[in-house]
Amino acid sequence: MVLMEKLNSAFKPNTPIFMGEIQALLSEYSRPRIYQFIAEAVKSGALIRYDNGVYYIPTKTLLGVSKLNPQKIIEKKYIGSGDSVYGIYGGTLLLNSMGVTTQVPNVIEIFTNNETMRRREVMVGYQKVVLRKSRMPITAKNVELFRLMEFFNSIDINKMDKDTSFAQVVSHIRKKGLARDEIIEYAQSFPAKAVKNLLQSGVLYEIA
Repeated sequence: MVLMEKLNSAFKPNTPIFMGEIQALLSEYSRPRIYQFIAEAVKSGALIRYDNGVYYIPTKTLLGVSKLNPQKIIEKKYIGSGDSVYGIYGGTLLLNSMGVTTQVPNVIEIFTNNETMRRREVMVGYQKVVLRKSRMPITAKNVELFRLMEFFNSIDINKMDKDTSFAQVVSHIRKKGLARDEIIEYAQSFPAKAVKNLLQSGVLYEIA
């Protein structure tokens, strides 16, 4: 089967495959022919349709055919794939990544280049996701700076344990190799709240 030969070469089992990726692999074929290939693969069980425009190559497990984790779709569609980075987690997951909370949210928030609206809710499988248009293009080079400033833009600084929480933030900044000058320069692109919280936190005095 032409389609499955190419998909098996390009994708690992149980990873999301988007319709655009299939069309790119079979660019020499017409769209109706591609849809025919997909229908045949789905009917045979070699390929599973997870959602509209989302497929995956299943594997056999002790419980039957494998299920695709929606988190993988979220990551690939809105956060990054391979060397490309185009989004970050916001909300509680952002606080979690900075080491200031261990809570796990029911709703995932994401800032991403792949959204045109200021705020939009979508369901990915059984997971509710709140998408927010990124303030500026997120790339592999600036993602840590974007994450840091979005953190300061989202917190209520008066409700935080400064001694504990901001010690974790300083540790995170040092781990990521962020310099004071680049943080200050990048902060200028964020709302006044983010800059105010950054300065009041005192973290800039702890890094070079």
